[in-house]
Amino acid sequence: MSSAGQVIAAANAARRTLRICNLGPDPVAIGAAGLTWAQRCIVLLAGDVWVEDRGGNLAWSGICEAGKNASVTWQGVNA
Repeated sequence: MSSAGQVIAAANAARRTLRICNLGPDPVAIGAAGLTWAQRCIVLLAGDVWVEDRGGNLAWSGICEAGKNASVTWQGVNA
């Protein structure tokens, strides 16, 4: 993950829950496509996990602050 932003998980109608984990080293903001660091709302620090039960089927993206990097992984639970 970098300051350019990228897709973490593509949309999947069968997915009910999505867990996103920041493996570090820097913070990462997660949200919808087009997310910018300036518009961040959900920020995961290294080691944090976000569990999404309501919007797990949607596409999720991530972005870091300029000059920072993070490694993000995810796990989905399908119906």
